[in-house]
Amino acid sequence: MASSLFWRKREKQELQDWQLATLRAFLTKRVLPFCQFHRERFDKSGVKPEQLRTFADLAHIPTMSKVDIAPDAGNPERWRRIVLEPTRETLQQTLSLRAKLGMAAARFRGKSLGDQVYDEFLPVHLTFTTGRSALATPVIYTQKDVEILKAAARRVFAMSGVKRGHDTCVSVFPFAPHLAFWQVALAGFEVGFLVVSTGGGRATSSAATLKLLGRLKPTLLVGTPGYVYHLVQLALEDGLKLSRLRTVVLGAERVSASYRDKLKGLLAQAGAKEVRVLATYGMTEAKKAWIQAEEGSRYILYPDFEIFEIVDPQTGEPVGEGEPGEIVYTMIDGSGSVVLRYRTGDLVAEGLVYERCEAIGRVAPMLGVNIKRVSEIIKVKDTLLDLNDLHLMLQGESEIAEWQVELRKQDDDEFGLDEVWLKLALKPGVDGDAISARLNAAMHASYEMRFDRILYYSREDLAKLLKLDDAPKELRIVDLRKK
Repeated sequence: MASSLFWRKREKQELQDWQLATLRAFLTKRVLPFCQFHRERFDKSGVKPEQLRTFADLAHIPTMSKVDIAPDAGNPERWRRIVLEPTRETLQQTLSLRAKLGMAAARFRGKSLGDQVYDEFLPVHLTFTTGRSALATPVIYTQKDVEILKAAARRVFAMSGVKRGHDTCVSVFPFAPHLAFWQVALAGFEVGFLVVSTGGGRATSSAATLKLLGRLKPTLLVGTPGYVYHLVQLALEDGLKLSRLRTVVLGAERVSASYRDKLKGLLAQAGAKEVRVLATYGMTEAKKAWIQAEEGSRYILYPDFEIFEIVDPQTGEPVGEGEPGEIVYTMIDGSGSVVLRYRTGDLVAEGLVYERCEAIGRVAPMLGVNIKRVSEIIKVKDTLLDLNDLHLMLQGESEIAEWQVELRKQDDDEFGLDEVWLKLALKPGVDGDAISARLNAAMHASYEMRFDRILYYSREDLAKLLKLDDAPKELRIVDLRKK
């Protein structure tokens, strides 16, 4: 594993040349011999690994997307097609003399050939994608992939400023076979500091989590933006002080600057006056997540494990450095489930750059943080409604304590008109008529529509509708229209 490259100083061209050489070897020795799906894609396109000499050459590799791997009722095993599955024959044909000598040396040290092969290719763990699709997509990890995930976990927490002997962490990510939970859980073991995972509201009630925060007094809190905000509001109501908290790391959702300011305002009231709020970007298919080193900065990527590209979402053609487009992801190390030129459906506004990062002291590939999912742009009232932007608009409103949007049919008639209902819990003293007018004006300016109904709840009642203490992920935007 080439994890030391992450900290090694290299200029952009030298770094990209190394990535391409690693990709060529990865394709030749691991992916194409052991995966029929990828081999057929390369054969059909006519591209050979040795032809990939510049980043422009990557465009010759056919792209893939979720439709290539997502299971459905007709093909529930579709996810298996990208899993590396060597046979004895293909292993013997593919291993280089150097690899065979290395395996012989490991065998001499007491590790059998079978165990060495199992470490590389035997599934030992899996996670699942989440989203709107009916069937979640399994993503397979081998022992090698778990080691890569551990390396990514070390990096995330190193860049968040965690110090052994000084920091303790409470994670409120749900107990689930999802990337976010496992990357944080593994970080504690890898970095060697205390990480207490509560499992979120469904596993440990919010009241019990508050007691834990009071007793442990963590310096680091990790979770989803909605649930973390909910906890901090409860802490204020209970008079709980969070004065030792200095870092909050958020995942699974976008984090706007207005939300960050809103959360930091609440944290200051709870005694955490000097706290950083950092966002992460994770991708289940990539089997890892990335973090900002500072508030508002780009995500720092791992050049020894992957290559990112940004393409025009309409044409699929690569765009220039720093330009907006769709994120395309390629593994250059790992095993289990392997994706190559995977079109994520995620659109980034600030694009991809290779620049010097002061946090790690070298040139690094870095990705903009303004990312939205194409799947969250849906048709409502014959208008394309961007749920990404709607979420950020409501998330950042300083006068809103909690919110939920329902997409419905008028009178619950499946052939009726679409309706958009907004459910609000406002902070004490907020003028409901004024904020309703402001939100409707913002909706009309963006989409030429208004909320059909705006309903008001107590924060406690709306928290129940959101299932903050019951569901793996809070129910912010609920589509009740019959499909």
